[in-house]
Amino acid sequence: MRQSKSTVARHLKLMEKDGLLISRIAETDVKGRISPKIYQINPKFKEKELELDEISISEDPKKIQQFYKREIINYRKMSYNIKKMLDYLEPLLDLLEEHLGDIKKTKNIYDEYLSYIDAPVYLYFDKERSRKFIELRTDYVLNLHKLAMEEDLNTKEAFVYFDISLPLAALFDLKKKLKQKG
Repeated sequence: MRQSKSTVARHLKLMEKDGLLISRIAETDVKGRISPKIYQINPKFKEKELELDEISISEDPKKIQQFYKREIINYRKMSYNIKKMLDYLEPLLDLLEEHLGDIKKTKNIYDEYLSYIDAPVYLYFDKERSRKFIELRTDYVLNLHKLAMEEDLNTKEAFVYFDISLPLAALFDLKKKLKQKG
């Protein structure tokens, strides 16, 4: 797997904790050795996966409605978390701005809190470029996830990364339509 045994073990443990895998101890007894653990995909997880597939092709209004309710909840949680992250950033920017008259202090604040963080990137795509972006982003996100799972997180030096793409033109159009109705 090109990963250390401890990394693989940690991933398996996390996947088991999240209910994606189940495990059992092998029935073989080898003198002087610990019996290996055997993992398999949790059948309940497979059922959930099948349920999602069924919803996508379902014509049952209740199932479809439940799917969209869950999606709304997930997006509301994401929106809330993004707002909270921006709320944490705002006082730092205010502090930095407040000390612009004292270049040394401004530099110290910047070096301590912002210098090692990439500046936000805003990109605007049309639908065709967006499709290409999604393809590139998929590999990128998989690599990010792999990086995040390498070792235990040092919470004293923790960072949060969030990434979101929004259909900006469609959202502007929706906002206009809602304004016209209201």
